[in-house]
Amino acid sequence: GEPTAGPDIASIASVGHEIMFYEARTGDKQFSGMLKDFTNWLIDMQKEYGGEGLRQGPQTDILKEYPELKQKFAEPNAIVYAYLDNYAREYNDLKARAAADKILDWTTKAMWDKQRGLMRYGEGKEGFSLDAQTRWIMVLGPQRFMEKFGMNAEEFWAYLERVEKTFKVTISNYSTLRGRVVDEVEIFDLADEIVAAKRDLEKGKIARIGFPEVTAEMIGVYREAREAFNKLGRQDLAQEAEFKMQHYTAQIDKIKEIDHSLPQAVAAKRGVYTGFGTHTILG
Repeated sequence: GEPTAGPDIASIASVGHEIMFYEARTGDKQFSGMLKDFTNWLIDMQKEYGGEGLRQGPQTDILKEYPELKQKFAEPNAIVYAYLDNYAREYNDLKARAAADKILDWTTKAMWDKQRGLMRYGEGKEGFSLDAQTRWIMVLGPQRFMEKFGMNAEEFWAYLERVEKTFKVTISNYSTLRGRVVDEVEIFDLADEIVAAKRDLEKGKIARIGFPEVTAEMIGVYREAREAFNKLGRQDLAQEAEFKMQHYTAQIDKIKEIDHSLPQAVAAKRGVYTGFGTHTILG
């Protein structure tokens, strides 16, 4: 999900995606004017705040007093990039093409931490988020991601293993909203340990939380990686990706309710603050 309380780059781009999908399915172009307005607004946002990665939302008068709060994040910029890239190809728009290319260039240079081999979650930020990794892999596709970040198949799989090691958490004795107890589930946290520590819930103890949504994104990444490895003739790595995809699908199935619904977040305790404006189920 993306913010809806005010102008937000990812929300605008997501609506644009939906309109383009609707046009592709129906041939109805009555909303094309909205797409042009969305595109111009996003390009203006890029120009106003440095000409590279986009600030998540317009800078308010209060935030102008804190210029160090750049609020340029990898995940929403991935969504904007995908929209501008698709818009540029569909409508042969050179301005959108140039804006998309600038976002990608900013991402590969400013967001990639060479020492850790992971995507930073924000410009000037300490720590990493899983959706920064998953969204950019899914937006570019594994093969183009490898090309842009200078990886071969082996290095890309090593990167995915780093991602798993950084964000995987094991939640024990999880109680669903219906009262069913799951002894153990392996799932992914949206935050790494640095970001998770800011939750500061248990007297300095790092509180790790599982997120079904971003776990589903990782399952999608493994699926796309499997296809890419097969195309590259690396069936060995394709099998590894297949195993991970099946494993985490089974983990998600453990916490599904009878109606197939999933909680937004999973922790051993109820009512735990996620650090992203929500709590685990209260019950």
